[in-house]
Amino acid sequence: MRWLGYLCAAVLIAGCALGDVASTAPDITVGLTETQLAGTWVPESGPGYLSFSADGTVAISGMPFSWFRDEFATPPAGSALVDGSGTWTIGLDRARSDGLADMVLLGVEELGDTAIKFALPLYAECDGSHVVLAGGAAPLTKDGITCTPHR
Repeated sequence: MRWLGYLCAAVLIAGCALGDVASTAPDITVGLTETQLAGTWVPESGPGYLSFSADGTVAISGMPFSWFRDEFATPPAGSALVDGSGTWTIGLDRARSDGLADMVLLGVEELGDTAIKFALPLYAECDGSHVVLAGGAAPLTKDGITCTPHR
């Protein structure tokens, strides 16, 4: 019977220790809103921009094809700078191993002269006092959004 007492004590101690570890996960979000997202975002380096509209559409203008990373084996026909269009949704990505994160899911429907469908997750992160959208080859920035992390 004494072993049962030891087992209960061990389970209790292990549970408390794991609770402390789990509570230190970085569940910090930027708290990006649709209103903040709407507007023009430009790469920190390089040409082009993404223009997010309040109706959930996005216009891609003059972006380097390479910004979209390895989504394609070969680029679509046309220039190295591409225009395109798509949609966006905003929410939390709970699948990240480093905790919660604000995610903007960019659904590209046309890129260059090619009708194509793929999704590219962009993550709202603090870069000093500014919010950036990371996920493409270079982070995107927008003037006027300051970073206020939320738990």
